[in-house]
Amino acid sequence: MNEYIVFDTEYTAWPDSQKNNWSDPNEYKEIVQIGGLKISDGEVIDQLNIYIKPKKNPTLSNYFTRLTGITQEKVDKYGLDFELAMKNLYAFTIGVDNVYSWGNDWNIIKENMDWYITKNPNTEKFFQSDFKRKFKDMKPLVESKTSINIDGYPSGALYKAFGLITEHKLKMHNAFHDSYSLFMVAKHLNL
Repeated sequence: MNEYIVFDTEYTAWPDSQKNNWSDPNEYKEIVQIGGLKISDGEVIDQLNIYIKPKKNPTLSNYFTRLTGITQEKVDKYGLDFELAMKNLYAFTIGVDNVYSWGNDWNIIKENMDWYITKNPNTEKFFQSDFKRKFKDMKPLVESKTSINIDGYPSGALYKAFGLITEHKLKMHNAFHDSYSLFMVAKHLNL
């Protein structure tokens, strides 16, 4: 990989939502944060860290805030409308063919697009196969380059599986920090 992006999403959650796969009434995987790093020749050349105001559940759960550190005040003050957030993400990916996440977060993005974006001439680009094709799961790539057992490591702790030390204090379940963890591993493995 010469130039690529690593990114992560954080979305609304409640105490048992992951275990129940968000199947309880009124539980939706609404994206609240997208964080990413654009990498060229092994160095960060750009970054993205945006907050999004959820609409189906506009009040964040205490569980989500404790898990991510993202407060209601932060989302209310800095949160974007989902369509504007997608415009930012789309612009961030221009000229880059490989956009990696841990588990391919495209599915979450697509689900949110189906809820919040109406196809029209201004938004058609989000639904094009050229955009969708950029998004890839980094896990198989990492697995092919190492014999280390990475099962059970979330994106934000992946760097620990390789014994990597960061000069930054990373908060797991913060999309921007989780992206940095992915970057450290990609650089370590020379992906």
